[in-house]
Amino acid sequence: MDYPKIVREKLATILKESEGLPKEEHTPNNVEEGTSRIGLSWDEIEEIKSGKPFPAHKFIPWILDYLGHILMKRPPKEEEPAEPIDPDTMSQGSRDKWEKE
Repeated sequence: MDYPKIVREKLATILKESEGLPKEEHTPNNVEEGTSRIGLSWDEIEEIKSGKPFPAHKFIPWILDYLGHILMKRPPKEEEPAEPIDPDTMSQGSRDKWEKE
């Protein structure tokens, strides 16, 4: 497998698709079954155009996609439940502030 070729072709596709597109119309990622496209943010595209180095970890999803692995959206972070507040364990200043809220 020619990894540099895969990356070159993907970069060429992304750069071509972003050409002439306003920043607000650019979609960096489209992860949907059967139509996945892992792209770059607008800022990343501009950095590549200016010749800045491109970190290798950014194209790992492209290789996985090329190999046929199903790409998925990162699940939303679950909020940790807040611990119950026991006003009896607070200092007087903290308790006064807490009671005002």
